[in-house]
Amino acid sequence: MFFLNRILGGRDASSLVNQDDPNVLEVWNLVFITYNRESDGSLRDLPHRHIDCGMGLERIVSVVQGKLSNYDTDLFLPIFKDIQEVRFIYYQHYYNYFTSVIIIILIQSFLLLFTIYYQLFTI
Repeated sequence: MFFLNRILGGRDASSLVNQDDPNVLEVWNLVFITYNRESDGSLRDLPHRHIDCGMGLERIVSVVQGKLSNYDTDLFLPIFKDIQEVRFIYYQHYYNYFTSVIIIILIQSFLLLFTIYYQLFTI
């Protein structure tokens, strides 16, 4: 499911889907995981097939708040503000640095969550 930014109006924007257009945001995905791509480019069936679907909280927040970037929402701007105060660098000038920090925080949060879950429920 995709969300088309309001600035494009009522036109048919189906040609923009999966084209990395900043005005089109995938808010819900459905991925059928069935193959492994080998180093030679061939596809090999996986022994177990999976379906991955979901909607990212940060994507929904960006739609609700009318932002073009997930990082320009209330979820991340307070963290960016703290980084700016400690490091004396600005989000607008160091966008890649700030977004990398957020990705690291998200990854470490999930690792911590999975570690706690594993320790609690696999006894």
